[in-house]
Amino acid sequence: FIIYFFFFVGIIAFVFEQALTSILATSGVIAMIIGLAIQINISNIFSGIAINIERPFRIGDWVQIGSFDEGEVTDITWRSTRLRTRADCMLSIPNSIASESAIINYSYLPKFWLWPTVYVHPMHPPDRVKKILLDALLSADQILKTPAPMVIFTGINEWAASYWVAFCSNDYANKFTILEDVWTRIWFHLNRSGI
Repeated sequence: FIIYFFFFVGIIAFVFEQALTSILATSGVIAMIIGLAIQINISNIFSGIAINIERPFRIGDWVQIGSFDEGEVTDITWRSTRLRTRADCMLSIPNSIASESAIINYSYLPKFWLWPTVYVHPMHPPDRVKKILLDALLSADQILKTPAPMVIFTGINEWAASYWVAFCSNDYANKFTILEDVWTRIWFHLNRSGI
């Protein structure tokens, strides 16, 4: 390209006897326009290189980038990072945005915590409700037994007593299936106890 460029400039300067200053000024303006036009792409390329060097996530990880929906990383290209969301949509995030955003990588650690809140009528004694909820958690198949699940009584308002049920799992991709199983167990145990 450089050889052809000098060849072209030489023909214009010596064969057509044109001044080189106007050609160089024009080529400088054209280079500036091209540079401004591809500035975002260059930013995405360097951000993609930084992401690949730093490795905040890998293909197959479940992540949330900034305020975008969480998803499984399916591809990291020179221009963008692609996620498959829970709605089975492909989300393409430019690398320049991904590198500047907060990234939560749910696959980095071998387990993650979930903290749903259960509301129970305040007439029932907290110790009894906590035992029932803990039994429900221990009967769920898809949660880890170590660390042990917990039930925390968080207070009473005008219509209900609230309890946090905290438990660990190691399969973030099936988070909603796990929550459904836990909620089903909680309903079954509370219903069986007359609550």
